[in-house]
Amino acid sequence: MRTSKVTKIIILPKEEAIAYKPSSPTVAFRIFDAMKDGGYGPKGCLQQGYFNTFCFTFDDVDVTKHTPESLSRTIKADGIKKIFDESLAAKVISSFEVVMGLCDTLMVHCRAGASRSPAVAAALMDLYSIKKAIVPRDTIDDFAPEGSGLVSVKRQTIEDAFSYNRHVYNLIIREAQKER
Repeated sequence: MRTSKVTKIIILPKEEAIAYKPSSPTVAFRIFDAMKDGGYGPKGCLQQGYFNTFCFTFDDVDVTKHTPESLSRTIKADGIKKIFDESLAAKVISSFEVVMGLCDTLMVHCRAGASRSPAVAAALMDLYSIKKAIVPRDTIDDFAPEGSGLVSVKRQTIEDAFSYNRHVYNLIIREAQKER
């Protein structure tokens, strides 16, 4: 993998991402629900100041937590339309590689900022040796002092504080290994 100029990844829920205004060259990775937004529904505009924005649409299904039978039931019961796959993993990697030498910050968000976006952030941190993540303090209550606002955390805190989507993480790592 090439060296990344990105030194930090900001992980936010959708509503906080919409309100966030970048103070340095920042790229946005926006993750939307296929089942809720239809991939095309009202997404909310980001503030001005982003270097570039990439959108990915897939539902929050962690395949690693299911048997084939339970996955089939979940897809039917929840109206799941799009599960993260190898083509989306390749798109995440290629999108990041397009901009990784041009900005110092990546902001990644999904609806809640607790499963898909931390999975993407953790995978990119591991693949490109990015050391710092910025998260809302209230999402990691047990791992940060009280208060509000954004707080800087190390990669291990993402592992400890979020129950992120292992399927998304694993596919990004596997796809990156194929490309080598």
